[in-house]
Amino acid sequence: MHHYLLGILLVQLITMVLLLINLDSFTGLESLDTTLLLKVGVLAVTIALFSAFWFDSIAKRIALKQVHRASKAHAKERETIQVKAERAKTHIIKESHKQINQQSNRVHAKANFKVGLAFAGALAAAGIMLITELFTLGLLTLATVGGVLSSYVICAKKELSNRSETQGEPAKKLA
Repeated sequence: MHHYLLGILLVQLITMVLLLINLDSFTGLESLDTTLLLKVGVLAVTIALFSAFWFDSIAKRIALKQVHRASKAHAKERETIQVKAERAKTHIIKESHKQINQQSNRVHAKANFKVGLAFAGALAAAGIMLITELFTLGLLTLATVGGVLSSYVICAKKELSNRSETQGEPAKKLA
């Protein structure tokens, strides 16, 4: 309302001045003259039109300011939401990657334990064969177990270095 107060006061002031200018025409008249009504009416309508356009421009300016302010607020809120979503996405990816690595390490540990038990069993069988005079078969079993064990160690080294390279870590030394 305070935006329009100056305009309202100005319109009232101009109407009062218009009345004071034509006051001498009103005194002593039995009936109103049409030229006087025309003169006052045209000026009053002109003033009303100009003030209406003026008020309209003030209202449009205020509306544009409010739209701009709301647009800025929405853009800021949208950016905040996008940043939060990106952070949440990054956090979820890190957590899932961590869980996958933990599960993978667990599975590898179980597999390594089972392979170790199999080799120990094969070595025990070879040792028993050597003791019970199946010397050739025992040596053959020992050689086979040694070859399989060495190929397993080489394969494990390659897998470990490949995994380290994909994760950006330096490769760990395996015995």
